[in-house]
Amino acid sequence: MNQEELVRSLGTEHVLWARQAAELMFSFKNQEALAKVVPYLMNRVLDRHNRFALVSHQPRAQRQLLTKISQKMGKGFLFNYWNPNGHYELNLANPVERDVAVTLLVMNKEAAKRIIPGEKADRSQVGNKSFFRNERYNSKTFVMAPDWQLPHNGIFEFDFMYLLDVPDPAQAISDEKLAILLEWLKAKAEHEQCESGPLALAFASVSDMLVLRSD
Repeated sequence: MNQEELVRSLGTEHVLWARQAAELMFSFKNQEALAKVVPYLMNRVLDRHNRFALVSHQPRAQRQLLTKISQKMGKGFLFNYWNPNGHYELNLANPVERDVAVTLLVMNKEAAKRIIPGEKADRSQVGNKSFFRNERYNSKTFVMAPDWQLPHNGIFEFDFMYLLDVPDPAQAISDEKLAILLEWLKAKAEHEQCESGPLALAFASVSDMLVLRSD
């Protein structure tokens, strides 16, 4: 197994912190090799807002590298493992985009295991215990069956609605921790003159990890 196969296997079976993934990427000094392997880990980074750290050891070539990585990943470049809801139009001939489809299929099957015994409500569109909706393959509409096999090419278009359980109120962030987060945002905006756009993106990147009360 070569380095690229090892990284791809790691990205398929595990999730990592950006720091861990960056340490792995540091062994790739060649830019072409780095652009080939980063896509396998970028969507498996837990702290998604730090995912660009995977190319931080190539500061002079970051923009060029990210352009190549974006081209390689296609629609998968913007995939959010922690909040996968949305509309997808995936080119299954692209390995990274196909990996996104495989990830969603696995999430769908794991959820179905809880729906069948009644642990989770079936909120599917057509009563098939699926989070996939409005499925189309090469522009032809179909309803995904449990034994449907994902092709290796073609365009797979669909909406994915991962309907999570109602958050446990006990998991809500404490007032003290929320105050610290708000104070940090305020300091960045007022004292360091950070623009609102990057701050909004920073908050959005960690929002999936927060459970808030309406007040």
